[in-house]
Amino acid sequence: MLDDTPDNAPVPAASAEPELEAGAGAETAGAEPLFAPEPRFTSERFIALDDAIAARPDVAVNYLLRGELLLEQGWPALARPDFERAAALIRARVQANDWDSVGRVLLDRAEAGLAKAVKPE
Repeated sequence: MLDDTPDNAPVPAASAEPELEAGAGAETAGAEPLFAPEPRFTSERFIALDDAIAARPDVAVNYLLRGELLLEQGWPALARPDFERAAALIRARVQANDWDSVGRVLLDRAEAGLAKAVKPE
């Protein structure tokens, strides 16, 4: 078969997802995908939280917020370790200062997020 496109014709960009040949996959239309796509953590919020955690790994609220963001984006398995780390850091703070009401509120949030992250669907 001859290719009659000019030599300077633009080449289509490679797709991030494989394309199916015409007619391929028609029998599985509407079926669940065979694999989950990789998460795309390019949002400014995620990058800022990731940087904050790298700079100060002892600050619980950053883990809490990143866990909430991951959960919001549909990645409960990735959110779980952040909620666990946040809860551990906050518990240590609350135990050191029995009157730490802000810590108790954050602990409630971390535990609620963790419950959502491990809840079976």
